[in-house]
Amino acid sequence: LTIVESQAPMWVWGTICMAGGLLMMAGIALRWTRIVVLGSLISAAVLTTIAIGKAVAISERPFLDGISVPITMGVVAAACWGFAIGFAIKGEDDK
Repeated sequence: LTIVESQAPMWVWGTICMAGGLLMMAGIALRWTRIVVLGSLISAAVLTTIAIGKAVAISERPFLDGISVPITMGVVAAACWGFAIGFAIKGEDDK
């Protein structure tokens, strides 16, 4: 585990990620913009935190062995940030 991941038990990280994803899905299904933004922000924050922790841990390895993990997590985090920004700009709920 990286220094970031070791700050909480794995089930806590999993629960936070699951909550963000479920909020995003529910918000999209019910067309509630604020819920999509909330879920996206939760997911983006957690994924960004873990990706940075993994990048720091990998920076200590020779030849940056395993760099694809933080890059992939960073791309998914960027998508979540994009969702949050896009839906926040979109404005009020469609109902």
